Amino acid sequence: MENNSRLGVIITSVFVAVIWIVYLYQFVFNIEPYGILPHEKLTLLHIFVYPLFHGDITHILNNTYSMIFLFYFLFSSYSRSGLLSIVLIWIGSGIFIWFLGEHHTNHIGASGLIYGACAFLITSGFVRKDSDSRSLAIMSFLLFGAGMLTGFAPSKGISWEGHAGGALMGIICAILLRKMDVHEEQKSIKIYHTFERFDVQQKLKEIENERKQYLQNLDTIRYVYGNDLPQSSTAPADGNISYKNEDNTQ
Repeated sequence: MENNSRLGVIITSVFVAVIWIVYLYQFVFNIEPYGILPHEKLTLLHIFVYPLFHGDITHILNNTYSMIFLFYFLFSSYSRSGLLSIVLIWIGSGIFIWFLGEHHTNHIGASGLIYGACAFLITSGFVRKDSDSRSLAIMSFLLFGAGMLTGFAPSKGISWEGHAGGALMGIICAILLRKMDVHEEQKSIKIYHTFERFDVQQKLKEIENERKQYLQNLDTIRYVYGNDLPQSSTAPADGNISYKNEDNTQ
């Protein structure tokens, strides 16, 4: 399995540090979070910043805990597709909220990204079909997936639209990006089949060359003896040709 633990730690640490810096900025300067207000054109650009803002200390602590594990799993195991999927989940879940969210609600928090990362990890276990991806999918579901199911139910103060949009984008990304970050087990299988096909093609070429050589030898014999070949010069059952010495024909 392609495991880049250092990259996973770095990217996860950056995400966690950024959301805490933004939260401290909110607290110190007492500013309103730049959340998404569904159907409000003025907040459409807030799609690009809404996951960085949180409502209170409990909100950011819960998201930090989930982010540390899920983002580490994601970026250490799927370095390229993980980064691309987070960008798509970020934007896709924001668009989902803006179009389908309730009027006069303000949506903030990184939970959409967390639901998207969890959905990506679980779905990858099904579509990538290697043992490491399946193990990671099972671990993600047991640690977070089962508990997150309650987040899809409409509830006051809970952005179920962000959860649903993030999870949907995570599933889509896992399917579309399944060819990226192929694990070593899958690579070895592909390499084996490539060499296997190469060996078969080589054998076919050798057989074709032998057939051509046989036909050339047969034409040579016909040239010497004419169309009426001696009985002993015909090819026996095993495919070999018996030749007469020219000295014996004189």
